Amino acid sequence: WNEAFQRIVEEMCIQVEHTPSPDAHYRLSLRLRELCQRFAAEAAKLGTRIIREQSLPPHRRTLKPVTGEVGGVAGGEKYIHRGIFFKFAVDNRGLYGGDESAGKVAEHEVKSYMALVDCRIRHLHTPLTAVIHHCGVSLIAQSLLPVDSSTLVFGTPNGGKTILADDAQFNSLMKTVGSLLNLKTHKVWDKKKENEYIMHGPVDMEGHRGKDGRNYIIDCARLFPPVTPDKSKKGSVLYRLFRPEFVKRNPCPLSSDAFSKLGAGKGSSAHKDEVREATIRLEREWIRDFAEQFEHTLLPGAVGGDGDEMMVGSTGDVRGEGQGL
Repeated sequence: WNEAFQRIVEEMCIQVEHTPSPDAHYRLSLRLRELCQRFAAEAAKLGTRIIREQSLPPHRRTLKPVTGEVGGVAGGEKYIHRGIFFKFAVDNRGLYGGDESAGKVAEHEVKSYMALVDCRIRHLHTPLTAVIHHCGVSLIAQSLLPVDSSTLVFGTPNGGKTILADDAQFNSLMKTVGSLLNLKTHKVWDKKKENEYIMHGPVDMEGHRGKDGRNYIIDCARLFPPVTPDKSKKGSVLYRLFRPEFVKRNPCPLSSDAFSKLGAGKGSSAHKDEVREATIRLEREWIRDFAEQFEHTLLPGAVGGDGDEMMVGSTGDVRGEGQGL
């Protein structure tokens, strides 16, 4: 799965530098769609089995967990089968205030990977990813990457105890990401607040120089900044995030680590103020303006089950404006 996906992504990046023929672009898009469909089908088949067997003791499961063989601070049991890495999106460490919010984090991770692929940056790679929702459980499926603890060159694997931020190539790649996605370069502390580091994305994201020589980004659910935290919702800074479209159109770059405990370096107050202003802009201007535009799409005579007129539109239109529905 991984090699096939990365080769297509590499060809897509090359096409950005050279104007391809319409036929070449179509054939590449078709290959990507077919690969994604096959991956999603295989992941769904295996994922539903993993979820259904979750309550069984390990020795009775047809797919065995490998949780002890892989790292990670958050999440439940992990599995590897047929070139796919599975991990449960659960709040087993009490970070998110419940499994429902952990499922939102999983969706943010997919959204972030999609945004990174859309950047078309050569030498920057992500896993092919899907989220399976079954029986009220969320399971993340990713193409198995040639990475382990020895390939980590950027970010933190342990919640900020150690931070790697001096790899020149990854810094350059992430600076380009920040420029394209309107993310703000910022400083962070390590967990002991002894050292400061310059980051162009979330500090808890991991950058790996894979055993195949490629540069991989993983664990990037917090790539896009949070809205102003809701103190009544535990861990809201981890799952109430701006959409990519809104961040790109914001008048100023926003810090991924605004309101993060690790994002407490110099200038953090300014990062928080910028996020607060952006949240107000989203709630008081963007949503209001879109509601007014959406109201004009009312079709006379289109009546809902309760007798009210129905609005015609699509959630895609809403997301394109940087709002969720």
